[in-house]
Amino acid sequence: MVGNRSCRIAASAGLFVVLAGTAGCGDEPATQIAAGSGTTTTSGAHWQRLPDAPLSPRASSVMVSSGTEVLVIGGQDTAPCPPGADCAPGRITRDGAALDLTTRTWRTIAPAPRPLLGEQAVVIDGVVHVLAQNHGPDGYDKPARLLSYDVATDQWREAAAPANSIGAALTSSGAKLLAYETSHEQGLVPDRILDGGTWRDLPRDPLAPSFDRVMVAVGDERLILFAHELVTNPGADKPSIVQAAEYDLAKQTWRRLPDSEIIGGWYWSHTDGLLVDPSIGGADGGQTGNYGRVYPEGGIFDPRARQWRPLPALPAEPSDDLWQGPATGGPELAIVRGFVLDPGAGKDGRWIRLPQPVRGAAEDPAAAWVGDRLVAFGGTVHTDRKSAFTADTWMWQQ
Repeated sequence: MVGNRSCRIAASAGLFVVLAGTAGCGDEPATQIAAGSGTTTTSGAHWQRLPDAPLSPRASSVMVSSGTEVLVIGGQDTAPCPPGADCAPGRITRDGAALDLTTRTWRTIAPAPRPLLGEQAVVIDGVVHVLAQNHGPDGYDKPARLLSYDVATDQWREAAAPANSIGAALTSSGAKLLAYETSHEQGLVPDRILDGGTWRDLPRDPLAPSFDRVMVAVGDERLILFAHELVTNPGADKPSIVQAAEYDLAKQTWRRLPDSEIIGGWYWSHTDGLLVDPSIGGADGGQTGNYGRVYPEGGIFDPRARQWRPLPALPAEPSDDLWQGPATGGPELAIVRGFVLDPGAGKDGRWIRLPQPVRGAAEDPAAAWVGDRLVAFGGTVHTDRKSAFTADTWMWQQ
């Protein structure tokens, strides 16, 4: 089947974020780890409990930094699924709030025109853009809509999304908004740029057709595309490695970049001047189609030198006492499975061991980086007898 990934032999990025169900242990120290060493030293970094948001307990909100504030919008706030269950989502919300990290105060914001559930948000010149999908049993039969929120005026605007953009994601380069397809498995749909209120097609990239596509901006006029070759049963006969190409917005031309030796490539961010996928783990193809060695899931691409380099070695295995969440990249740091990566530290980068904020676990929170601060909100707390949402807000700072 087209799009299947290869067999993994090590754990990949965790799906859930550990958050607080109770308060009382919120000043938990982090640990600094030298790349490739097995030593750790306690740092002054710690989790801090922030004031309660003016929102109901919920999970899977849209969360993004606008520069001066952190915005939390939408999410599911009724009927969480029990552990391991597969059930229909509850009510999807439209309300939101903004947190000023300087004063540590919240304010409510105007509700979004449509319900939002974990969509990606992009901020350009104080305006938050979200490609809102239609949630519910018939949602995938309806077109997405582009929602734009002006932080200064507290107003939303709704506009048409690109045609056939059910599988699209947003990114930006300078003041330009782009919508790119995350996969060509259902057909070759062009990537688009918003030009004067009209969506214009980008030229076909040299990697197409491909899947697991991610576009990341480097500066105001460069975009880097990471993708896997779209073939039958990728990874069956050889590793399905991440390929790369560069788009010059000024010249409107593509350039093929060197291939990687990694097989993940799902969580790219522009962090500390480098393009980083911090995913840990790897695969050797299993017994049937063994590759002869383990190929890592994550890696680092230097957009200046146009060269690849590996992630620094983890000196310790992930464990249950670490903050376990989806890989999330920020302008300075990235996080995966309880380890924070500082890719520009030293020659090879540095890992920072990150414990849970408190005892207890919550799934599906919202999280966003603001410089070197990680802010997390909400999630689902599971106990032996029931599941419930939380509205706790936590911040970790290096």
